[in-house]
Amino acid sequence: MLLVDEKSLKERLTNDIEKGVRLVDVAVRSIVRIPLYQVLNKYDKSLI
Repeated sequence: MLLVDEKSLKERLTNDIEKGVRLVDVAVRSIVRIPLYQVLNKYDKSLI
């Protein structure tokens, strides 16, 4: 899983918002959710 940092996410979403592809509220929701994605799909790779 690839994660994006807050600065990069803001830049990408700002571009989409300016193009009218996304609404402003999606940026706030997405930034708040970053920590949730950081804990997903964590597993011990030594078991592979």
